[in-house]
Amino acid sequence: GAFGILAAHVPTLQVLRPGLVVVHAEDGTTSKYFVSSGSIAVNADSSVQLLAEEAVTLDMLDLGPRRTWRRPKRSCWGRLTRPREQRSRSESRPTRPW
Repeated sequence: GAFGILAAHVPTLQVLRPGLVVVHAEDGTTSKYFVSSGSIAVNADSSVQLLAEEAVTLDMLDLGPRRTWRRPKRSCWGRLTRPREQRSRSESRPTRPW
């Protein structure tokens, strides 16, 4: 989810999941980064510490090969999901594990 930090923010520690981090500087400029994972700490004096495994500016991010590392979608029974017309009759109604 989104997480915004304003002046006099309550001290907190959060885990970062892969996603976009936008930094608003005091001079009004913004910088955007993609982070793979990490943590963020907001201190009592409103200072912030952001620790990321990897951070890349958006202009340096290569979105071309993203389909090569994507995992196939799986059903709740662990089989690869296929369009209904490609499934056999026995696959269309799997037995429930419970």
